[in-house]
Amino acid sequence: MGQRRRGKCTPKTCCCVFCCLLITTITGILVWYFMLFKTEDQGPASCGDCFCIVGEGEVCPSEAPNSNVTTDLVDIYVKRQTIANPYDLSCDPFSNTNCRTSPAQDENLLGLGDTAVCAIHAVDPAAECQESSYNLKSYASQEEAEAAGGVVTHLGHCGVCSTLQDLAVYLQNPTLATEGKFCSAKNTISIEGGAACYLNLGMTEACAKVWAEAEFHTFKECFTECFLKDITQDQANNGPFPECALNSCLQCDADNSAETLAKIAGRTMRRSGLLSPVARKCDEIAMIEHQRCPQTTPL
Repeated sequence: MGQRRRGKCTPKTCCCVFCCLLITTITGILVWYFMLFKTEDQGPASCGDCFCIVGEGEVCPSEAPNSNVTTDLVDIYVKRQTIANPYDLSCDPFSNTNCRTSPAQDENLLGLGDTAVCAIHAVDPAAECQESSYNLKSYASQEEAEAAGGVVTHLGHCGVCSTLQDLAVYLQNPTLATEGKFCSAKNTISIEGGAACYLNLGMTEACAKVWAEAEFHTFKECFTECFLKDITQDQANNGPFPECALNSCLQCDADNSAETLAKIAGRTMRRSGLLSPVARKCDEIAMIEHQRCPQTTPL
């Protein structure tokens, strides 16, 4: 019996197949690019005439958080002042419910939420501000921290992003959500790639790690809300006044990743009294003025 000859790709057919694959690949890359790298310069958000979302029966605060950032302040935080007792993270809190920081955070203080605070204490108050080191310590309240001679740097328990170096990144990147969206593209390849992106922004290693893990978790849990919808429509961060509700992507992130990120990171934009392109409830935004060389008492 004669053998059937396999069909061969003619030059014309091969060319058509190659062109189709090339067009598909380029289209996929363009969609991926605009979906994950689409960035816009956005100033601080507002809800109506207020910098925050006013609750029912409440009025807009008379003063907004101080968002003035000087190069000198950032330089001091990044290059001059050194953390003496940093938190570290060797596990993924989004995939491991038993993941803990090192040293471990106090569960009782974590339970207080934003009533607790993270404060700074200089190691040697006689040292020059430009070359000083500091400790972080969590307290049950701002009053308790100040009574102990500390200066509050953010609300909530201290965590891996509580350092002044990480604060400098937050100060320099008020649109950190936009930069985070850029870094999330690296997370489609690996969490390590996303962490490297955050490191390039200036974050400490542990802080970059948890941000990358949070982005990857959101990518998995909120793919439809955050990425597929972004192809077909340009989602505003907030809905119309007076509710100014979060868009579906930000709400999905809040439901799936934000709580764990805030717990492990400690520092967030809101907890640090920093405004962003996303309008938040007024009672969620701290009123903190970050000082260049605060006067504190050693632990």
